[in-house]
Amino acid sequence: MNYYVRKSADADIQGPLSVEEIKLLLAEGGLSDESLATADLGEGLERIANAPKNDWSKLNSIGDLVGHSPDFNESNHRALEANAEISFGRRFGFVVIAWVLTAVATYPGIMYPPAFPAGLFVVFGMGETNPLRQWWIIIGWIVYFTLTFAALLSRRENRYFIIFALLCVLLLLNSAGCRVMMTEFKDIH
Repeated sequence: MNYYVRKSADADIQGPLSVEEIKLLLAEGGLSDESLATADLGEGLERIANAPKNDWSKLNSIGDLVGHSPDFNESNHRALEANAEISFGRRFGFVVIAWVLTAVATYPGIMYPPAFPAGLFVVFGMGETNPLRQWWIIIGWIVYFTLTFAALLSRRENRYFIIFALLCVLLLLNSAGCRVMMTEFKDIH
């Protein structure tokens, strides 16, 4: 991970710098343990320059630099970790795995994909005769698309895993509902 650094709250901003570059500046005396850092989340220098004070933490709170200073501050370290970024490839991979596992778990119920959200009807107790059934299917797909794209666009790790967990829970409930519906259809003949 890269960071922007500054010697003090009113000093010029340097970066983004890797942890190794920061260690080198520390060793050379260009920075001290009291210098400040904020994670590079791809926001650009102009936005970083206007970042609130609480986005900046002392260098001695960066995980890879802990141990270089006895003044490790756990809350500052957590603040930097909260801003950790997850790569697009990893986000995409997790989302694809969730959808593929859902298709496998729902098979053969996913044979008619447009009606896939109907599995939630069973879980939430909506009857087959519900007059709003078609609208709920459309709303279900909107929710799935929104959560999928929100997960793909969420660069911050914490936010991504909250959205991804919600998507997975809904997919799991939907798959369970589809399985129940499929057993009911088998009993009809």
